[in-house]
This record gives sequence, structure tokens and C-alpha cells, in this order.
Amino acid sequence: MLRSKRSKTLVSVAAHNIPKVKEKIKAKLPVLTPNDIRRYRIPYSDAIVAELQEADLHEVAERLKFLFDLDEEARQIAGPNTLIWNRPKLRNNHELIDILKELFIRIHRDEMEEKSEFLARMALSIEASGWDWWWIADTLYRNALWLAKELEPTDLSLISLLRFVYARFLIDKMEDAESALEYARLAQRDSRDRPWSVAKLLREEGHTGSLYRHSCKLLNRILVSLGRSSRDSSDSVDLSVGACKLAVKNACEAGDHELLAESQFELGKSELAAGNVEEAIGHFTTNLMILRQIGDIEGICNAHSNFVRIYKDLGNDDKVLEHLGEFKEIASTYQLNKKLGEVYYLTGEYYLARDNPKEATPNLERAFLLYNQVGAAEDANKARCLTGISKGQEMMDSYQNLITQSVKGDSTATLKICLWRDRGEPFDELPTSKESN
Repeated sequence: MLRSKRSKTLVSVAAHNIPKVKEKIKAKLPVLTPNDIRRYRIPYSDAIVAELQEADLHEVAERLKFLFDLDEEARQIAGPNTLIWNRPKLRNNHELIDILKELFIRIHRDEMEEKSEFLARMALSIEASGWDWWWIADTLYRNALWLAKELEPTDLSLISLLRFVYARFLIDKMEDAESALEYARLAQRDSRDRPWSVAKLLREEGHTGSLYRHSCKLLNRILVSLGRSSRDSSDSVDLSVGACKLAVKNACEAGDHELLAESQFELGKSELAAGNVEEAIGHFTTNLMILRQIGDIEGICNAHSNFVRIYKDLGNDDKVLEHLGEFKEIASTYQLNKKLGEVYYLTGEYYLARDNPKEATPNLERAFLLYNQVGAAEDANKARCLTGISKGQEMMDSYQNLITQSVKGDSTATLKICLWRDRGEPFDELPTSKESN
């Protein structure tokens, strides 16, 4: 039987062996520096700040303390039971504290040639780590831009690239289109006709190519976002139209047909919201033409669906049926069952609105089956509800006839009404005129 070796205690050894035993005991103890002991005794964040101050790195310590305080201030402003309040505290993220400490030390000691570029790379890294730390990425992006303007004011390529990545961060992560707009606009303006590339910062993400072209694409996305957000208010619908027109222009500058098709579609929706129906139809038609050129089948289906709704509101039945037919043909050819379900749903909805439930019901039933097949539960529920309404409309004439005869004293009609209401028994056959007598 194996027994674990136990260290001798001082009381169990002879007096002359005590020094040797002491050395053995000391050798087995972990080697702890004063900093290690402090990190164990007090919060890690406070220990790091104290270490920096003792190393005469007061500026670095103040930078870290500023971030700790900023994090806590944001939590207090947001209040309990909010996303900001419940997110992890920076003070408790030891790994991120170490990264920021090394970053600030390198900046303080001038251990890098391009501080702003290094800060931007750190911001890109933190940006990818999750929404909890985006506020730190935002701070680093701002510092990178400030350093670039102060230390390298003649390097417009770097400044423009930093504006581009910061604008991308603002629209993609912070969803702040208004703030992103100015940075993207300046990046596009300064990079026009310049051979600058985005690869300097974004090569790791697989992005290469012209900074100007990427800025045009980014500016397009920002303007489309602004157009969508301002479309629903009558006071800002003109702003929406203007933003979408600029988005179209930037899509053309970028030479991106997909963005151009999307921009034409969004411009059409904005024109429609402004009451400019003819202009809207023109932009939707251009959208459809571009989608056909690039072979975007699902986009073509969406375009036909949009035309169906527009022409239905305008009361143009011929155009409605024309687009429904083209929509159905494309969805059937490419076996897009969800889109095919949408065709049948729109067809049923159209006929129901035209008081033709006999045509509406089978289309709605078919839509319900197709939606179920593809697992579109919400759409299937809408089709089911509309099918019930359509079947009810089909029964309406028969039900009105029964009520009329019941009022006249026909007991058979009255019984049919009672059985339908109490037991749900159908009344397919109408009472004859002889029965009503």
C-alpha cells in the first residue's frame, strides 16, 4: 500500500536538523512577490493601478482608472435591470485589463512607430469580442483618430482609413447612422481618385481593394438606414427621399449592382410614402430590371410581391394579376415553396378583397399547406385565419337566406341556425321555397 510522503515538522526532528528542515519547507512554498500578494488581498483592478503608480507610470494608471470610472458611471446612469447594468464589469475582466495596461504602457513609452494604427487594431480586436466591450472599442477608435490628426496630420490615407473603420463600427455595432454619416462622408471625400487601400487595417478580415469604393458602399448603407428610419414620419419623409437618392448615387459610384437594386427599391418606398406614386413605380421598375440582370431570383419574387400590393391599392386589377402570374411562374420554376406560398396567399387575399371567396379559399388553403411545409409558422397562421374568414364569406349568403326564412317563421331554417351555432353542423343545402311556405 502506497503512502503519501509527509513533510517533517520542526517539533519532530532533532535540534541539529532544524535548519535543514526549514530550508526544505521554504523550498516547497510558492514564490510570491509583493505584487502577487497584493493582487490576492485586494481587487485585481486596484492592484494593477497601484503597481503602475509605483512604477512611475501615473499617466497609464490614470487612463485605466478613467475607463473603470467610465464603466461604472454608465452603469449608474442606465440603472438596475438594464443591459448596461447587467453586463460584466471591466474591473472584473482580468484579461482585458492586462491587454489595456500593455497597450497604454507601449503608447506611454513610445514603443511603436504608428500609435494610431496600433490603437485601431486593438479596437478592431475588442470590437469582435462582444457587445459588452464595444464602449471600449469606441474610446480606442476616438483616441486613434485624435492621435492620427495630432501626430500624423499629413497622412490623409491613414486618417481616412480610420474614419472609415470607425464609421463602419458606428453603423454595424452601435447602430448610430447619424454619427457614422459624417465620418464615412469625409473618408469618401478624401479618398476620391486616390490609390488607397483598406488592406492596411482590414487584411486579416479578408478585405482588400479601394478605400474610396468601400467608403461609397458604407455611405450607401448608412444613407439607406437613414432613409428607412425617417420614412414613417410625415415631417421627415422628404429627408428619407433625399437620403435614398444619395444612396443610389453612391451605389453607382461603387459599381455594386446589388446595392443599386436595393437603393432603387428603398427610394421607391420613400417616394410612395411621400405620395409620389408614379416616381415610386419608376424606381420599383428599375429595381426589377437590375435584379433580372444579376439573376437575383428571390429579389425578383420580392419585387413582384411589392408590385402586387401597390397595384391592388391603386385598383389596377390587370397589373395585379399580371405580376401574380409572373411571381407564380418564377417561384414554381425554382421550387421556392415559401415564395410560392406567398403567391397563393396574395392571390387569395386579392380575391377576398374583391368579394370572391370561392376563388380566395382554395388559394389560401394552398398557401397554408406550403407555409407549413417550410416551417413558416407565423405565415401559416395568417393564412389559416384568412382561410377561415374566406370560408365564412362563402357561407354568408346561405346564412343570410336562413335568417330571412327563420324570420318568416320557417322552423327548419331556425333549427339549422341553432344546430350550426351549438354543434357547428354545416348547412350546405338551402331550404327550398316550398319548405319556407
